[in-house]
Order: sequence, then C-alpha cells, then structure tokens
Amino acid sequence: MRQTCGMWLAALVVLWPAGGRAQAPGPDSELRMVTTERDVYLAMPPQLVAAPVVTGLHLSPEGRYALITRTYVSVTQQDMPRVMQGGFPPSCELSMLLWNRRAQRSVEVWRSTQPGDFIGKVAWLPSADAALVLVSTQGTDPTTGGPDHRQAVLMVDASGAVRTVAVASGDLTSVTFDASPSQPLAVVRRTSYLPAQDQPASEGVGAPRPRLRRELFIVDGRGRMSPAVAVPDDARSCSVAWSVDGSPLLAVQGETDTGAPRTRWYSIAGSSASLAELSGEPKRWEPKPEPPSNLPVRTRLTIAMVTEQRTSRSIQVLWLEGDPKSEQPRALLCADCAEASILPAGDMVIYRSQDALWSVPLVHMPKQVLKTMADSARTAVALSNGKQIGLAILLYAQDHDNVLPDANNADALRSFLASLATYLKNGDLLQGFSYTFGGGKLSEVAKPAETELGFLSTATGLVVVYADGHVRLRQ
Repeated sequence: MRQTCGMWLAALVVLWPAGGRAQAPGPDSELRMVTTERDVYLAMPPQLVAAPVVTGLHLSPEGRYALITRTYVSVTQQDMPRVMQGGFPPSCELSMLLWNRRAQRSVEVWRSTQPGDFIGKVAWLPSADAALVLVSTQGTDPTTGGPDHRQAVLMVDASGAVRTVAVASGDLTSVTFDASPSQPLAVVRRTSYLPAQDQPASEGVGAPRPRLRRELFIVDGRGRMSPAVAVPDDARSCSVAWSVDGSPLLAVQGETDTGAPRTRWYSIAGSSASLAELSGEPKRWEPKPEPPSNLPVRTRLTIAMVTEQRTSRSIQVLWLEGDPKSEQPRALLCADCAEASILPAGDMVIYRSQDALWSVPLVHMPKQVLKTMADSARTAVALSNGKQIGLAILLYAQDHDNVLPDANNADALRSFLASLATYLKNGDLLQGFSYTFGGGKLSEVAKPAETELGFLSTATGLVVVYADGHVRLRQ
C-alpha cells in the first residue's frame, strides 16, 4: 500500500503543471484527483474490502471499523426446479466480516451454512469499538428431532472476538436489543410466551389466561451483563426509550382500574437493571438530522445511460467532488456504483459495486506543498535529461573528430539535432533544448567546465549543459 501510494504520488508530482493549475491526466496515467480552494486530493487505486455478495455495511461511529454481512449461494442447473418452487439451494452461506480501517484488512467473525439463517440487526455501541448483532438460526432439536429455532445477541469487538450475550431457543421465546444513542450500553429484551397450562389458575371462573414473561438486561461496551429485571406482570406491552443523556427508559402500557389506557415510565439502573417508576413522562432523546459535512470533498452519484447497439442500461456513476470552482472539481471513482460514503475523517471512500465492497484511500496535501514538490521533481527530471543530452553530445563529438557544429548555421544545426537523437534512448528529451555552442573542436576549448553547449528551459530556471558534460541549474 505504501509503495503504491508513493508511486502514484510521484506520478502526480511530475504531472502537476508548473503554473499550479491542474490538468486532466491522460488515459494511461490513471490519476484521479480533485482540488479544493487550498488542497489537492488524490484518489488511490481501489482495494477489495469484501467479495460478493455484500448485503450490508455497518460502519462504527468514527469509521475505524465496519461489520459487513455477506451471502454466497451456489445454484446449479439441477437446483433450479427446487429454487423456482421457493426452496433453498444446497449450497448457501451467510457470513459476517469485521473490517479494520487502519490495517486495511477484513476477517470473518461469524458464518452459517444453514439455509434460512439470517442476521436481523446490527448496531455499534458509542465510544466502545464494539457492536451487537442479532442472529437467527435454524437447527434440529436433539431431543425431539424437530426444528429448533434460535435467536442470539452477539457482541463483536474490535479484535474480532465474538461472545454470546443472550440466547432464546424455541418458538416460544424471542430476544432483541436496543442500543443507546450516546452511551456504550444496550438494553437486551427477552420475551417468553407461557402457555395456559404452565400457569396457576387465574382468579374467577374460567381457564387461566396465557401471558408473556418479559426480562431486561443491561450490557455495556465490554460485554458485562447486569442481573435480569422483570417487567411488571400487568403490562400489556412495553418499549425501550432513551433519556436526553442516553440513559435507558422503559415505557409500560397498561390499564387503570377503570379500564382506561395508561403509560407508566421507569428508569433502568445501569449495574442492577432495577426499575424505578417516574412521577411523569420524562424528556426523551430524539434523533436529529445529521449536520452538513464540513469536509472539503464529498461523493456524488449520478445516473448515466450506457448503450451498446440495441441494448441500453442505466448505471450509477460515482464521483469524488471538491470545489466546483477549482481547477479539477471532480474525479471519476466508479462507473457502476450501488452506494457510497466518505469516512468521517475524510481520508477514504467506501462503496459497493458489482455486489462487492471497495475502499479508495484519499491522500491530500496543500496545493503549495504539492507545487513545491512538483517544482523540485521537475527540476530533478530536467537535470537528468540535461545530463543525458550532454553525454550524447560528447559521444557525437567522438564520432565526428571531436568537432561540433556552429549553432548559428541553421542547416548544420538541423542535421546535428537529428543525429543527436540517435544517441539518446528517447529522442523526445531534446524537446525544449536549445543548442548554443559556437562550433569547433571540443579539445581546443580552454575552459570546458565553463563553456556552455546549450540549455533546457524549466519552470524553475535553465538547466545548462557544459562542454565537460556536467549540468547546472541557473535560476
């Protein structure tokens, strides 16, 4: 990665124009850059983050990690009748990857090969570098031999370690979670359906009424679980909400003695997960629209129509955009993109294309720094070119009795420059070279180290070629 970055940066430095205005690189350079008022952003070559088929991307709040869900299905000709009837193919895989932004590496942290398994919910805990994942799996009950449906809440940390936080087994139990919007914690809810025969008879006449048993747990960013707390039995339903500071609240819906609906509010203590009833409805956290990004660059998707003979297709084109009034306002990143986002630090674009996930690192620097680097690079190139021209002139002199033509003789000069090109690996090096020697034998030059043969004009000055073959920059 560093070597590739260095090669691209070196190419950009050489191609950056002397006047400071960016020019679109040619098709062979493959350089993609945009400019802002002060900076230059270079898009590096894309890197594969996850192979197809990517079904979900969940970035951590700071953009340092991501959980990626993937599916892989292999369908053969023999599988088609079963698939067309709504069945699962024999080869079906669901997996989850953890991507590390700094290491530029994805590792598999969970996999299932059982048809019908799915990942239902993914949420990162704020300031914790850990995420909770709700997975549902299908298995076989070892006792009855029948199907066994399981739900589990998993915690995945930044190292890729996975631990089980809560499990619900069977069709009569379910589990889910709600993550805090600002604190590194979540409320895990487990609900069990109790059939009538498993309950004592209710008061009055008639069979006992089925009911639900609801339990709450608090899990923090390290995976530590609080003791379970039961939701009041008279609750018809309940839901988790959050206070303004991100602390958990519980809303319990029930009835008054007269049968009128009412909602009771409880706060949930962190370590003990105990409920404390509140006297009234609390102020709650409400999601706010994301503020506009203050990054100087952004991504943009546009629609384009591609036509080949009688076949047309609409595609989404991904652009990296800088200042619309700058020299290079946008660069093409991908010609067939499904979705894209720029990481919060503004140093990488991540996008999905052809069902795979890709990342494009962004390297940026001030325009003035790049201009200085470009001037130095071009000077070094010009000095090298001048050195090669000087050596070619000396070789030409050796083959022509040590005699060089007069620069004022147009015909002799034209023939000389044409012959000189044969002494160079690349005759284009002579572009911009001015031959100034007055003619005669080089052996008779009194001070060859001070006698000028010609010069190359550069943005930083003249690269002068002397009779002894050395070159010097004259500013």
